[in-house]
Amino acid sequence: MDTNRRKRIRRLVHRLNQQRRRQAQKIDILCNDMVAAHKDFVIQLNSLMFTTNFYESILGHSDLRELLETVAQWIQQRISGAHVAVFLLTGESIEMHCVDNDNPIGLDANGIEHCFTPEVIRNISRANWICSLGDMIRLGLRCDCRPMDRVSAAAVPLGRYQPGVGFLLIYRSSDTPLLPGELRSLAGITPGLSRAIQACRKFTQTPQPG
Repeated sequence: MDTNRRKRIRRLVHRLNQQRRRQAQKIDILCNDMVAAHKDFVIQLNSLMFTTNFYESILGHSDLRELLETVAQWIQQRISGAHVAVFLLTGESIEMHCVDNDNPIGLDANGIEHCFTPEVIRNISRANWICSLGDMIRLGLRCDCRPMDRVSAAAVPLGRYQPGVGFLLIYRSSDTPLLPGELRSLAGITPGLSRAIQACRKFTQTPQPG
């Protein structure tokens, strides 16, 4: 009897230990999920705050140059060391705005923005995604005019829902590659920025009183 009782007790203890291990595993999974969800929430909240503050900063701008300078300042706050150029399409013409010339990254001449042909600019402007340097090369960017291995670059189209407006060119040294999260935050501001650019153009074209 004692032997059978001890066996039953051992089996019971074994089952209890198995249940505790399963419960501990479930608790670990739940805790990890909660930590991951909290981290995602913080990232989304920071991105939302950046977008909201950015929109507040561009309210009331009627001068295109001032608007783009404000845009460059916000991008540089978000993406440390970034060099910014803005390509805009106006009918058949193309405008290039280098709004942070005090922040080169040490490349030869003036930067990779001078490697873009009108055809490439139009191709990127019509893209509906953030273009990496490889994407831009596939769309026709000349890769022989600058040392491309020394730069990390991306193009963020301004007209994701209105293709053909233009794009933001963001680049910095390849020693500090652009991060996906940094670029996603820029994609969040492009709809409002596109409308602000169009509003500045309309203001400039409309005769002012006096």
